[in-house]
Amino acid sequence: MIGAGAMGSALIRGFLDAGLVEPCDVTVSDIDNNTIQRLKEQFSVSTAVDNLETARNSDIVILAVKPGQVKVVLEEIAPAITADH
Repeated sequence: MIGAGAMGSALIRGFLDAGLVEPCDVTVSDIDNNTIQRLKEQFSVSTAVDNLETARNSDIVILAVKPGQVKVVLEEIAPAITADH
């Protein structure tokens, strides 16, 4: 999950509450280290230091960023995106 604000947090909570994923299967990156630390403590998910690392280590990449950030994030993670994503 790239982006851990209100939308990202809600998605993570929903996925976990529904039993769709286990906490150990979720990796989160965000521009705010305090936010990802809070999610790590709250949900026991993994965190990454940057978006590219998150994309490289994920089978599925979900962008939960503001619309104005989408292009920048997509350009940032482009080297890690493969046909399998």
